[in-house]
Amino acid sequence: MLKPYMDLIFTDAIVRNGDRHEFNYGFITDKKGAIKLALNFDNNIALFSRGVPRSLKRGDILVADFIEILPTVEYQIPNQTAEMISEAYSQTTKMVETQVQPETVISFCMNAYDQICAV
Repeated sequence: MLKPYMDLIFTDAIVRNGDRHEFNYGFITDKKGAIKLALNFDNNIALFSRGVPRSLKRGDILVADFIEILPTVEYQIPNQTAEMISEAYSQTTKMVETQVQPETVISFCMNAYDQICAV
């Protein structure tokens, strides 16, 4: 169950979701009774929910905390590309209206990813 949890907090660090707490993740059981981490939910304060920052260069605590725990666990950082973020942006904006341009989201997320990968 470590990998799914690390994937969750990796995503939180990338999209700056500072609202992960004990009520913002869940568990499910499969047909065989195995317990698994539920799909990611409650990301309503992620990205630019409080406005676009003046600088898209990341120096926030979520990235720093993720970098700090990396040496303590066996975890392979998932691949992330600008194209993947662009596709996620396209899919999301079909359902949710935004004034934020895709280049801003891509730059913001890739900046965090590059910092994490530099370790």
